Amino acid sequence: MSYEMIAIMMFSSMMLMLMTGQRVFGVIGGVAAVASLALWGTG
Repeated sequence: MSYEMIAIMMFSSMMLMLMTGQRVFGVIGGVAAVASLALWGTG
């Protein structure tokens, strides 16, 4: 996956979560955790 697609995916998911009324720290932490698990794997 290219860097541009990763950035677009993370930004759009953060905006979607913020529009649903979630808290900012929860959105950033949740998106970061899901993206790191999806992109890095189990290691």
